[in-house]
Amino acid sequence: MQRLACLIAILSLSACKPSPPEEAPTGASDQATGKVSSAAAGATVLPSTYKLSGPYTHANLSVFLIHKPGVAKDSVDYLTLEEALKAKTLNVTEKSDGAQVNRIEVENAGDQPVYLQAGDTVKGGKQDRTIAVDFVLPSKSGKREIDAFCVEPGRWAQRASAGGVSTLAAAFEPAEAPVATKEQKLAVKLEKSQDKVWEEGRKANAELIAKSAAARVSSAGITGVFDSFVLATEDPAVQKKTSEYTDALGRIAEGKVDAVGMAFAVYGEPSTAEIYSGPGLFKKLWPKLVKGAALEALSKKSDKPPTKQVTEEDIRMLMAQASDGKTARRELSPDVAMETVDGTRSATFETKVRGEFLHRQVVSK
Repeated sequence: MQRLACLIAILSLSACKPSPPEEAPTGASDQATGKVSSAAAGATVLPSTYKLSGPYTHANLSVFLIHKPGVAKDSVDYLTLEEALKAKTLNVTEKSDGAQVNRIEVENAGDQPVYLQAGDTVKGGKQDRTIAVDFVLPSKSGKREIDAFCVEPGRWAQRASAGGVSTLAAAFEPAEAPVATKEQKLAVKLEKSQDKVWEEGRKANAELIAKSAAARVSSAGITGVFDSFVLATEDPAVQKKTSEYTDALGRIAEGKVDAVGMAFAVYGEPSTAEIYSGPGLFKKLWPKLVKGAALEALSKKSDKPPTKQVTEEDIRMLMAQASDGKTARRELSPDVAMETVDGTRSATFETKVRGEFLHRQVVSK
């Protein structure tokens, strides 16, 4: 029965072959600019105007907060994906003209702009998805299409529940955690490969389940790992282990009014840094950021104690390592652009809104 179910799922997916999400929406473009210029290289370095505090450490995870002394209050009060969905002003659905693996529709019916961050995950529809690009939806945006990746290989139908099949077949709900590991982030934003997203998701799922002594029992009575990254992170055993990190580190940003970002390392090796234009947006996203860091640390945890202590210099080096790479710019909408620097040892993704910096993510390779 299990083999038959898998075959049906594969045939269903083949009927809806993933389209390359790197293809820009109508009117958008990608522009490769070759070697990064000195101006662009400066964007990958953490300027001296930013200060770091930390490391704050639990087990194999170390976190730094990134501060910008004297930073002004955010010029725009963005709602996050979770806030807007909770307020019922944001709709995230399958495409109305036919569901596609790598495209979903979003609409902001509210009065505040909504910030969607690449790696944000939603569950439901015909497959759980992760958003593939940073995006800003203006108020009363109308329907927009954005790139997405499936984080649940094998399903292409409404998810059945204890009460039967969901009546919200095309709609998505917020998931509790973004894609977590640096390998997943690079698959989504740099490699832009559905197969690679699935591959890294399977690895993360298996490691999370193994580290949490959790298992899934299918309707056929077979024990295995979750197909969906979303469901794997929401498993009670995984959540219990993840909370050991978030309970220890989740309050370190409290009262830090000038904190605009964070960076973290696993076993002393820098993984990811996130910087935002203002402290308000960072504060809203902090719980999700620390949970993602916790999931990566949990997935890579072993019995060995950490042998290396990460330093502030290590974090600043992470921010500078992409300066020898190539840069590309993509216009996601008339207002939103993303600049990518693909370096030898790290990749940098910077989102700008009407030419102004909003978010920078640096991921170690």
